[in-house]
Amino acid sequence: MLRNMSGTTVPGSMPSSVDELPEQLDMHREAIADAARRRKKPFDVYTDRPCAPLAPFVGIYHPVFASFTRMMAIPPDQLEPRLRHEELDWGASLVSQPILSHPTKTDQTLGIREVLRRAVGPSVLGHAPLLPPTDGGSWDDIIPDDALIVVSARGLPIPCILITEEIDDGGSDPAARAACDYVAIYTSSNFKALRRISCCPALLFGIAGPRIIVCGATFTDRPIFQELTDYITLGSCTTTGDYHSGLDKAAYRAAQLLRGLREAFSTLGNYYNWNYYNLNIYRTPQFPQFPHFRTFSVDGSTVTVKYLERLDTSPQKAIFKARVVEVTNAESTAPCHLRRGEIVTIKFAYRYSKEAHSLLARQEPRLAPKLWHCQYEPTVDMIVIVMEFVDGYCLVERPAPSQRQFEALQKAVKILHENDFVFGDLREQNVLVPKEDENCMRLVDFDWCGKEGEVRYPSCIIMDEPGYEWHPTVQRGGLIRKEHDEHLLQMIMMNVGSGS
Repeated sequence: MLRNMSGTTVPGSMPSSVDELPEQLDMHREAIADAARRRKKPFDVYTDRPCAPLAPFVGIYHPVFASFTRMMAIPPDQLEPRLRHEELDWGASLVSQPILSHPTKTDQTLGIREVLRRAVGPSVLGHAPLLPPTDGGSWDDIIPDDALIVVSARGLPIPCILITEEIDDGGSDPAARAACDYVAIYTSSNFKALRRISCCPALLFGIAGPRIIVCGATFTDRPIFQELTDYITLGSCTTTGDYHSGLDKAAYRAAQLLRGLREAFSTLGNYYNWNYYNLNIYRTPQFPQFPHFRTFSVDGSTVTVKYLERLDTSPQKAIFKARVVEVTNAESTAPCHLRRGEIVTIKFAYRYSKEAHSLLARQEPRLAPKLWHCQYEPTVDMIVIVMEFVDGYCLVERPAPSQRQFEALQKAVKILHENDFVFGDLREQNVLVPKEDENCMRLVDFDWCGKEGEVRYPSCIIMDEPGYEWHPTVQRGGLIRKEHDEHLLQMIMMNVGSGS
């Protein structure tokens, strides 16, 4: 995704395994960092904007983002504990006209910074360098005026970026500018040691006229940037009878934002304090490009895993291969059926049918990978699925299934339908064939699956995807029907035996 100034594209492929190539994951990230440093404007980052490469939620890489988004999703007047009068004072200050009507962007930034200083902490500074440049460059080369705020925790820097821009014909999107500044800062040689042990989480702020947006950024196997809020109006807005006025609603929302930032900065402060302390301890990369979720429960035992590699090269997919490194039975007398050394697949999803997956996994032979864990995890604000790792190939890689393989797939669909489940996304990439028995198959990716009459297609379904022909009645947001599964099953059947 990143290209250097000569136009050369940085390779996007990742090493196959941490165990096999322990230094190459670090080298991959450093190649991206090097390409970004040599660009005047390193705009290529993973975002969720149209025509930009998608990425998994940043919350899987650091819990601060999931905690912030969960809190911001609660109506301000329903927060527990309730907003204190001091917090509402800060919120009212943030939406006050004196701050929003400063004659220059610098004055506006100083005014907002003063509110942040009182609401978030006295260590919110402005115009302070992160670390002295060590590569012969200058911070002026990568940091625009009024762009940088540094929050110090125990005397150590926690970078966050603030961009202000008036809404006019000559202005640019401050959130996009903040993302570019993040890439410039965190790919600089100043942060090479930190990159080896940290995913470099940061909060980015964009202020466009009377509106503010908060974004999250990390540097995993690529720089990732995502909006954590919409643009929040720092002034009077439309409201309902729950508030005294539009300005009252804006003050509550601003107070909620400041509480969220205060908690986020506290979390990041502890995180960076630990990482700066350990900069000189770790001599090998700690592979921070992997998720922070590493423990879960099975049969009453606590299981800890070590991530090995990312399984899906698609940027929006969050599917990883991991090894069980520890099983603790401290509070359970029952034996854990997941053993140390076993390989598992870990997937992060926003919705998932545990019931349908378990139904097929109980069949003999199994028609879906054995399911070890499937539940919503607050620290990532997503559903985490831990399942058996299937050493095999995807049917899309060999789109000519044998008669035995097709019969196994047909049986899986029949069992789902007999239990009133519909699968929805019955395409070849969701059918795995294990090497140990190529007459079998395993269905995966139960994100769309659910009870017929209840589950619907996502609005972002690609209706004209090359090589796929959906049933004529498939619609964005439409109900998933059994006949839709049967239609895709027939499409697969057309290729049965064609490869022999």
